[in-house]
Amino acid sequence: AFCSEGPGGVEALRPLTCTAQRQLFTTYENLHDTLSHFLGLYEGYSRARPKVIAEHIKAFQLRALAQDFLDILDSFRLLACLSMCPVACRIPGTSIEAAFSKVRLVEKLNNLQLDLELVVTEESFEFRVPAQVLLREAKQYAANLLVTAPISGGADIDWDEALTVCLAQVVSRVMFPLMKVVSMSAKQNESH
Repeated sequence: AFCSEGPGGVEALRPLTCTAQRQLFTTYENLHDTLSHFLGLYEGYSRARPKVIAEHIKAFQLRALAQDFLDILDSFRLLACLSMCPVACRIPGTSIEAAFSKVRLVEKLNNLQLDLELVVTEESFEFRVPAQVLLREAKQYAANLLVTAPISGGADIDWDEALTVCLAQVVSRVMFPLMKVVSMSAKQNESH
């Protein structure tokens, strides 16, 4: 169901009439699972209360990286919703083109890539190159999604693959190692 404006400005719940409703809910369930997995990882790395400057820096870096990922996840959610059920996501009176222009998936992936460059030091170079390659592939995939989705209404998109490329792999192959690198660098700075 979604809310819509009724007589006298009152909002009412109306049933969704989207043909891809089942796929949308499946994608949302997968997004929820990805988010839960990520939050579990983040909680494990951010649990300690900072006591020295290096730990405060680590906490700030971890929060910034977590926000990058949450922005990516939200952009993906908006893309999926606009593609599969625009009536549920679009502000009434706006065009579908205007709604899709709000999806910033490539930009959010790029922000993570830039933050990765700022956080990863030379000691962790072996992690940086594969992470950069994966993020470039995710950005290219996301760019293709943004071209395909408005035209096809999401019908030509394998949403499981899209979620894997743009989110699940980013969590497992970028965010997890990146949070580990940040935590380890804070411990090394603490010992100096």
